[in-house]
Amino acid sequence: MVRKTGQRSGVLLLRAWIEEGTPDGLRVRVIKVEQAGEPSAMVAGTVEATCTIVANWLRDLVSANPARSAT
Repeated sequence: MVRKTGQRSGVLLLRAWIEEGTPDGLRVRVIKVEQAGEPSAMVAGTVEATCTIVANWLRDLVSANPARSAT
């Protein structure tokens, strides 16, 4: 694996399970880890909410890319 110095990266971990008593029967814990930060967790109860969390995280990652603003 080739790694550039100064490269921004992060990890998004999803743990999903079926939970009785919730409207969609779904519960998802999303754990976000940035390079120099503490992990943070969010919870979603639908596929759509989970997709929104992932999409927002990817948009944040892309918008912080200095090479993107240079083009």
